[in-house]
Amino acid sequence: MDLTSNDTRTKTLMRQQSIKNFKIKMAFQPIVDIFKHKIVAYEALVRGELGEPAQDILSSVDACHQYQFDQQCRFRAIQTAVALQLKNQLFVNFCPNVIKSPSLHMQSLNQLTNHFNFPKTQLVLELTESEEIIDLNKVIKLRQYYQENGLKVAIDDFGSGYAGLGWLVKIHPDVVKLDMSLVENVDQDKYKKAIIQGIIVTCEQLNIMLLAEGVETMMEYWTLKKLGIRYMQGYLFAKPQLGSLTHSLKPLPKHPSRNRHSA
Repeated sequence: MDLTSNDTRTKTLMRQQSIKNFKIKMAFQPIVDIFKHKIVAYEALVRGELGEPAQDILSSVDACHQYQFDQQCRFRAIQTAVALQLKNQLFVNFCPNVIKSPSLHMQSLNQLTNHFNFPKTQLVLELTESEEIIDLNKVIKLRQYYQENGLKVAIDDFGSGYAGLGWLVKIHPDVVKLDMSLVENVDQDKYKKAIIQGIIVTCEQLNIMLLAEGVETMMEYWTLKKLGIRYMQGYLFAKPQLGSLTHSLKPLPKHPSRNRHSA
């Protein structure tokens, strides 16, 4: 491949998509099938060029540049994933409120995946519950476009935000990610266990993949595993790696512990 030519084409694509050059990088955290103790996907998490946390970067983006920032996060996630030769599914966050036209957004996404030769079937777009949806009909239309083009949709932070079960009815996600507020110390909280059991039953009946994020202790791991959750993500398995992929999982301790890992 002619790298100079490819770099020129990438810069042209950035101009076409009105991508502002925010100084960001991507960190990747694995998603694990605990039944097989195997990495099945990665989530791309935005960081500063020196690894600064996401909140520091997000707080510096003003309202008039949120769409361009959202665009560049997807751009960098896919660009870096391709450079790292990622073959698993890639989970990428998106902000529906900054998207003005679902059809133009899908056109832009097609252009981006085609440019990097990244299969759309590997892409899972995460809709966060921490943000109140202004136009639910627009999100439903986005979901339709994604489905028609082979992309999957995940509801992130499920159980902590605005809509809860209502989003399952309206959006029909492929994946639900349990918020870490439900996961933290779940082994000590019968209310959390009961809520998670209800979510498990609902997801099983709707054929939705359920994933617990923020798993940090062996007690949480064993409790969630006993409840029937197969897919997990968290510091217990691996921390996000800036610009690189975790290829092998560290062995889990043989004895459960309640000590949570520091961020």
